[in-house]
Amino acid sequence: MDATVSVKGQLVIPSKIRRKFGIVAGTRVRVDVDEAAHRIILTPVTRNYIQNLRGKYKSRGLLAALAAGKRHDREF
Repeated sequence: MDATVSVKGQLVIPSKIRRKFGIVAGTRVRVDVDEAAHRIILTPVTRNYIQNLRGKYKSRGLLAALAAGKRHDREF
């Protein structure tokens, strides 16, 4: 599927994809860049996404991971 970016930099995600991933008005979207593959990765931050993260950082230093993520975000 193709989409077009508006003059304001807005992108409309096709309705079929929004329904599949539970994206509704107000849903936050995480934006990542894969430099090696020249890709932009959009991840909807939905309740399901948050639930899937449970236990991922168990005893691996959640605060350190969050701080690293913030540092990464500031670079862009």
